[in-house]
Amino acid sequence: ELTLEFQNDGNITGSAGCNRYFGPYTTSGDTIQIGALSTTRAFCPEPEGIMDQEQEFLTALQTAATYSIQNDKLDIRTADGAIVVMAIPHT
Repeated sequence: ELTLEFQNDGNITGSAGCNRYFGPYTTSGDTIQIGALSTTRAFCPEPEGIMDQEQEFLTALQTAATYSIQNDKLDIRTADGAIVVMAIPHT
């Protein structure tokens, strides 16, 4: 399970599937920039591919350029409009 939490102090944190991550973010209007992310250093051999998924997710987050929130759905995209993340609130 991948999670995102944007904190009011300008930090993002969450789970990348195996490890927790954290780092800075800034927004202005509908633009967003996510800075260098740090992670805990656990190794998760299962499920297969989890470590690759984790790295791809963290790399994708750092390409974020714009965001929108509609109907409780967060949509983050690159500068050329490719989807980085689509997220819904955890219930």
